[in-house]
Amino acid sequence: MILGENAASGTCGSKTGVSQKFKISFTTNADDTMMEQKKSGNPGYLDGYPLKIGFVDAANEEAGSPVNVYQDGFEISGTDNAGKCMRVAAANTADSVTDYQDPIVNFRQDLTYGCSIPYNKDTLKAMCESGTVEYTKGFQLFKNIDEQFKVYGKFGNANLFFSKDWSKVTEDPSYAKFGEATWNAETETCEVYSSILIKVITETMGFSENP
Repeated sequence: MILGENAASGTCGSKTGVSQKFKISFTTNADDTMMEQKKSGNPGYLDGYPLKIGFVDAANEEAGSPVNVYQDGFEISGTDNAGKCMRVAAANTADSVTDYQDPIVNFRQDLTYGCSIPYNKDTLKAMCESGTVEYTKGFQLFKNIDEQFKVYGKFGNANLFFSKDWSKVTEDPSYAKFGEATWNAETETCEVYSSILIKVITETMGFSENP
């Protein structure tokens, strides 16, 4: 059976030619609710591409909800345009969505990020002797890491809906000391665990031409 605009005709016993033409068009769904899964490799990570980092909604984890990730890579954020540490903004405020073009965590690229807080001796001592753990975690920089740096993609093409493509971030026991502080009366300084070191361990698989 041949389908076409013009019926093919011919004499019995003779050959008749039929021209065929195929075309495939790829389009983007205009639905804003659709998720676009960007790749950082296929399957191995490519140097300089965003590391797949995110979290799973705890309330829907057992139901198989997809991994939540930043569309263009995980941002280490929490510093304003003057280099000062930003506190966690209240809900529904303009400050909660301020974008200062913070750096992206990329594969095989070392990154150092920090911010500053101005204190005099009295305010520093008062802060140091109070509940510094929750105070320190109250900065936007650490809140992002503490709440959203939970799982990572094993591969550059990790699927948001396939849980086996993702592994949980392992926390070293020393992370429990984060935010603890001690006031040194002799030197009048505050010794506080205020830094987080993130190590990414990689393994080579496949071939260098197709990692």
